[in-house]
Amino acid sequence: MIVYSYFFNDNDEKLKDLQHSMYSYTISTMFEKIKNVYLDNRYANLYFSDEEKESIKNIEGFDHQLVQDAHDKIAAVFRYKAKEGDFAKELFETKSNDEIKSFFDATYVDTLFLNEIPLDYWYYAYKWHYFILETIRNNLSLVRELVLATLVYIEPTQKELAWEAANHAAEIIKDKNKEIPWK
Repeated sequence: MIVYSYFFNDNDEKLKDLQHSMYSYTISTMFEKIKNVYLDNRYANLYFSDEEKESIKNIEGFDHQLVQDAHDKIAAVFRYKAKEGDFAKELFETKSNDEIKSFFDATYVDTLFLNEIPLDYWYYAYKWHYFILETIRNNLSLVRELVLATLVYIEPTQKELAWEAANHAAEIIKDKNKEIPWK
């Protein structure tokens, strides 16, 4: 993750640090979610044989740089919405730090990133995890571009096409969030 200010007053350094600490986890989560959304799409069932779908499911490695710009733009959207109060703790919210630790222990093999996050920001870690999943789940055009970048254009001769799709994915995020005063 490139820690950068994407909009005016993008200065919540603790939130940026949280997202940076979770980067490898959220990138992996994004990749798995992209694969699942793509393969669960009804059109994938029309166009892919069972062997092709199984082949895509088994792809575990990808160039994280192809997803990084999209990730960083989604992270900026999250920070903007947090600054606007969208993720403020609710009075009767039940997610305690123990519940959040338990959630991440069940979700990831390694939760050492929590040691780098101030305790009062753990709830943001939980909300950030779900925000990134929902952003992917609710944006098929974003999924399409990230699938092209990471799963379709995987041959070395297709690197230019992969980067084109990755750049388009980042632009989709900006276009869908025009309320943000992007730098």
